Amino acid sequence: MLRTLEGVYRGGKIEIKQAPDDVRDETLVLVTFLEQDLIANSSKVASINEIWESRFRETSAAQWDKLADLARQEIAAGDVTPLEDLLSND
Repeated sequence: MLRTLEGVYRGGKIEIKQAPDDVRDETLVLVTFLEQDLIANSSKVASINEIWESRFRETSAAQWDKLADLARQEIAAGDVTPLEDLLSND
């Protein structure tokens, strides 16, 4: 069984916020340290994703039609990049 618990590293020891009731003493644990700046940036990324998801949901059929028309115009004008070029590992 895997379980994630929140805690803090302080003074050379891990302090768990709330100890689980059903874990025996001497149970093996793995500890992952989270860098504070990465945590701060991850919340920004989450916020950006939420904004885009909201905008995506709120896009009307007329707006999608307009985007499709613009894409068709670019394709007709030859203003395209082959999919292989976009997905290449180079």
